[in-house]
Order: sequence, then C-alpha cells, then structure tokens
Amino acid sequence: MKRSCFASAAFAVVIIPGIMGTSLDRASDGKELWPDIGEMLVSPGDRYLDALSFSTSGVPETAVVPGGVIREELDIPFYGNLVASLWNLGYDESSTLFLAPYDWRQSVASSAAAIAGVISRAAAASPSGKTDVIAHSMGGLVLEAYLAAATGTPPIGKAIMVGVPRFGAPEALKILNQGDDLGIGFLGIGLNAGEIKQIAQNMPGIYDLLPATGSYSGINQKLLADARALHASLDAEAFNSAETWSIAGGRAPTFDGATGDGTVPFANAFIAPDATHAYLIDSAATGIDHAGLVSDPRAIAVITGILQ
Repeated sequence: MKRSCFASAAFAVVIIPGIMGTSLDRASDGKELWPDIGEMLVSPGDRYLDALSFSTSGVPETAVVPGGVIREELDIPFYGNLVASLWNLGYDESSTLFLAPYDWRQSVASSAAAIAGVISRAAAASPSGKTDVIAHSMGGLVLEAYLAAATGTPPIGKAIMVGVPRFGAPEALKILNQGDDLGIGFLGIGLNAGEIKQIAQNMPGIYDLLPATGSYSGINQKLLADARALHASLDAEAFNSAETWSIAGGRAPTFDGATGDGTVPFANAFIAPDATHAYLIDSAATGIDHAGLVSDPRAIAVITGILQ
C-alpha cells in the first residue's frame, strides 16, 4: 500500500483511548480479563468479569496490568481504523506513532501518571520536541489531568479532544444505578447489565465520569468525593500551552435526555478556545456515535485533517 509522505509539524502522535479501549491482563499469569471474547460468549451472566472488581475502598481485588490499545475484535473496530489511517499518512509505530494504554478502571489521576512516559517518549522522538495527541472519551480527561499535573510546559503540540466528557457523562450514573451493556455486543450477545452494575460500584474510573454536579445517593460516597476533587483540580487553562481542538457528536439522544453522540452530551464535550477549533458531527444524521468518532472514516477524516 502506498503511503503518504505527509508528516505534521510535530511528526509524532499519541493516541489515548477511552474507557474499555485498553485490554486488561491478570498480573499473575498474563491471562486476558478484558475483553476475553471466549469467556464473553460462554460465561453465564458474564461472571468472568468479577476479576475486574474493586473493594469498597477503591482497591483492585485482583492484580491487573494494562495490555494494549484494542484495535479490533470480531470485525468490530475500536481504534484499528484510526491507527491504519495514521499509518497511511506516514506515521510509523516504530518511531512516530505511539499508543498509550492504561487501566481505565483506575482513577483518571492515576491513569494520567501512567501515560506520562508515553508522551515523553513521543516528544523525544519528534524533531519539534512536541507530540500531537488524539484523546478519545475518558482519554481526554486523562490528558487534561496530565496537563494539570505537569510542571513546566508540557510537550504537547495539538491536543485533539474527541467525544470527551469534560463535564461528565450521564451514562456513568446509569451504569451505577441500573447497569448497562456498554454498547458491547458480539454475535448478538451483549454484556450482562447486572454484572456491569456490580463490578462498577467501587470502580474509581466510573466515578470520574459522573457529571460534576448533582446529588447522588446509593453509591460509594468516598469515590464520589474523590471524583469531585479531581474535577475541581482540572482547569481549562492547562490547555493554554497546546493547540486544542474539540470534536463532538450532536443531536443523538443521551441518557439524561440531552443530545450528543449517544453517550456524551454535546454541551459537555467542548474545550476548544474558539469556533474555528470546534467540529460538530451530526450523530443523528450520520449514525456516527460515540465509538464511531474514532472508527468511522468520516470522523477520522476530520481528525487527520486537523493533524495536517
């Protein structure tokens, strides 16, 4: 396949995936716990996911390590189409394209610390000393936490925020109160909503996705307080050192009755400094949902256009 000779001014890019976008392995033997398609298809009630649970204090009950950024499972694209498109532009995983997996169950703050090394390596590999970053969904909060905690000027060129729930995603509250299949379905079999509700109850990452305002009962109040402290520490001014772009879906209904990409309300997803740095994708008209913002060719064209 012929590759483009194009390279951005930074000529290095990092992809920070969203929640569920990194595979998770059991630390003791390397067995994949997520997504583990084989278990998903045969495990009654998806009880195999119990291994991803946390104690009430927010500590993992099983030692887990992040594997890699998920590209494709059973012909369902996660980040594979985006990676392939960047490869076609001239980015190479051996030198200029970096993926930043992290344990999305953990707090956003801890995930920010986990991806810092990837950003440093990407910046060091770039002639400009900076790297562009494509951050999807929870990955945008991770990037924002990284910027907020950074000392000096972070080595970020363009920060492309794609479907990022800056002010929370009501879907997180649905998961905690009702459960959800998370939009994952293979061979007509979706995840068990009750199991997802159970394992999410003490999962710090889910709490960090809750809308920052609102009164919530019946959930882990310690983790709720930690999440609110996180959001209070995040400051849009942290992006002043980067050229920030926002891509958000709109007009598709979300859990709270607002419209957005089907998961994140449109109003919660913008951090662009002005209208010239903001893109609205009509999710209702195009069918491009929250996951499609990084897998649909039309949405990817917007991302690569920003890089160029």
